[in-house]
Amino acid sequence: MRTYGVDLAAEPGDTGHCVIRWESKHAVVEALSVGVGDADIVAGVRAADVTAIDAPFGWPDTFVRAVSQHHAGSAWPYT
Repeated sequence: MRTYGVDLAAEPGDTGHCVIRWESKHAVVEALSVGVGDADIVAGVRAADVTAIDAPFGWPDTFVRAVSQHHAGSAWPYT
């Protein structure tokens, strides 16, 4: 079985992907690269049994405020 993973980035040159072949007792990384384009992604999805996608859809406003406050030296505001 092959898993195709793609990490979509805001900048196309930062998009990366990998292919993992699962064997009975271990996994083998067959491909790992950054700077992949749409054609590479389509080919990877078509060749895989399973696809995983990490996409930057954005962060909720509350989370952004919490991280900003923490970065500024305040205690984590949400517990």
